[in-house]
Amino acid sequence: MKILSCNLENFRNIESARLRFEGDRIFFVGLNGQGKSNLLEALGLLHAVRSFRTSDLRHLIRREQSMARIYFELESGAPDQETVLLQLKRAGGREVELNGERCPTLGDFLSRFPAIVLATDDVQIIRGSPSIRRRMMDLHFASSQKSYYEALREFTRGLASRNRLLKKGASDQQIRAHDYPLSEAAASLSHHRQRGTESLSPLFTSIFQKISGGKDDPGLRLRSSFQKGSAKELRNIWNEGLERDRLLGSTQTGPHRDDWIFSTETGTARDYASDGQQRNLAIALKLALFRDLASHLSETPVLLADDILGELDARRRKAFWETLPSDCQVFSTGTEFDPDRHPGDWEVFRVEEGRFERTS
Repeated sequence: MKILSCNLENFRNIESARLRFEGDRIFFVGLNGQGKSNLLEALGLLHAVRSFRTSDLRHLIRREQSMARIYFELESGAPDQETVLLQLKRAGGREVELNGERCPTLGDFLSRFPAIVLATDDVQIIRGSPSIRRRMMDLHFASSQKSYYEALREFTRGLASRNRLLKKGASDQQIRAHDYPLSEAAASLSHHRQRGTESLSPLFTSIFQKISGGKDDPGLRLRSSFQKGSAKELRNIWNEGLERDRLLGSTQTGPHRDDWIFSTETGTARDYASDGQQRNLAIALKLALFRDLASHLSETPVLLADDILGELDARRRKAFWETLPSDCQVFSTGTEFDPDRHPGDWEVFRVEEGRFERTS
């Protein structure tokens, strides 16, 4: 996949911009706070209409404006160029048009134009709460497998329904009748996660060892809140914990409590890895997600590197470029552009106060 052009209106600090890209390596250079990351954020919306910086899309709309619009021209596996129009509304909601036709659901658009973002905040994948890891892994597996998306959607809807029953004081019989289909959806989702993690883990380990020079042997595993992963086991757990769930007004066990554990030779990465190790783990994971996504889709994802490449030393830069296929389109940002750190032919845009000027 290639992004050929991007037109923006009222997106963050960008009042209006029309950008055309001719190659596979594009760099945005400028001081902090000028709009470099804002542009990468706009490009990243192509993947799933989700921001890598905020969960509230209203924050993406320029101040005192009612709507932001982003229009893309793309080259993909389709015979002709494709177009995407994204409209984000201050009043709430988002609209997606693909080749002039409105997409009724996210599932119709998800991963049609895949992208992976590398950002300085990615270290929070290792350090942060389980919800950060669930959100990231759910998006990745849902993007690469339609069956995962459907299992996740079914479980999420069923869980919300069960929690409503708990809060309104429904009878034990009503809740247990609801638990049967929900537990089946939970088991399906758990099995998808386990298989996906088992496939991703060796790829992650291999990339990390390239980045670190083979100095560590990391691990990645899924920690499930119900160990056997069976629907029957989960129904038994829910039955035994029903009074607790009633008291708390929510379901305390299930895939929504799962977590992914990163480890090094000294122990769990969150507790024992150094700052440098944690950053290497985060980069290795994102590159593994890129490779895994590319293996499942007919399109090569676009890579969006927000202020990352300039921070890598020679060994990590070499591992980075060796991981990517030659036809991958890369967009990168930084406060300066150093040709020695960025091999190949790059289109360079200078960014200042939300305005973009091509310099090479």
